[in-house]
Formats: sequence, C-alpha cells, structure tokens
Amino acid sequence: MCAGNKEKSKKYADTESSFDDLKMEEKLAFLVESTVKMVAQGVQEAGEAVTDALDTLKADIRKRAEEADGEQEEAEAATEKKSEKSSDAPKKSASAAKKKTTKKKKPAADKDSDD
Repeated sequence: MCAGNKEKSKKYADTESSFDDLKMEEKLAFLVESTVKMVAQGVQEAGEAVTDALDTLKADIRKRAEEADGEQEEAEAATEKKSEKSSDAPKKSASAAKKKTTKKKKPAADKDSDD
C-alpha cells in the first residue's frame, strides 16, 4: 500500500494484516469510518488554524487601534498647545480690529445729475 515507503512500521504491518483478514463488508465499514475520522480531524485542525489566524488578526487590530489612539491624543495635545499659544498672544484692540474689517463706502451715484 505504501509504494514509496519500503520499510513499514510494525504497527502499520499488523494493521494491514488485520485488515486483509476482514470480510468485504467489514473492510468497507472500516474504510468509511477511517475516512470520516480523518475528515473530522482535518476539519478540526483547519478550525484551530482559523481560530489562531483570527486571534492573531484581532491582536494586530487592537495594537493598531491603540497606536492610532496614541497618535490622535498626540495630535490633539499639539493642537491644544497651539491653541493655548495663540490665546496667550497679545490681542489687538477692538478698534484696530474694526479698522481692518471695515470697508469704505463708495459714494452713491447721483441720479439727478444725468438729467
């Protein structure tokens, strides 16, 4: 059965010999049961691998979220510091501010002068 393996373990050889001694129906039942067990084991191992991958992904997402929170806090602190500096700067008097924002009015055109 194992063409590439010239030396079989004693357990394998004993199992093969026992299998050969079974009736056809028993051989079929044994093969079906063994196949189902093998598939179930494979599904379980695949499930464990997916669980491990999801755990790793979750840990990575948490780490990135924590780093992003730290960066956001740093940015907010820097913004707050800038805001404090600008509020500490000497403020212009209201009249000086008003002079810059007040536009000069243009004289209205006289309608009677056209007649």
